[in-house]
Amino acid sequence: MILKNKKNKKDKNNQKKNNQKQNQQNHQKKDKDKKLNKNKQMKLDKNKSKKSNKKQTPISSIEEKKWQKMLDKRGIHTLLLPIIKGEQNDKNDW
Repeated sequence: MILKNKKNKKDKNNQKKNNQKQNQQNHQKKDKDKKLNKNKQMKLDKNKSKKSNKKQTPISSIEEKKWQKMLDKRGIHTLLLPIIKGEQNDKNDW
């Protein structure tokens, strides 16, 4: 009877230890998953911000008129043309 009780206590202690180890491992996995998810989310946010920075909204006609008026007041007579990506405007000498 005494031997059985000792064995039972040892078994219970072993089970508790095993359960604690499993809980620790589960928590570690969850923490790792959270970190990975945060990293992925940060990367996605960075990519979104890069994409949104690349896309420039075209100048509205009101804004274009405003700039043209300001340039005319200063005596700078120019024609505002949008530069399209891929054109070689920068390489031409004026």
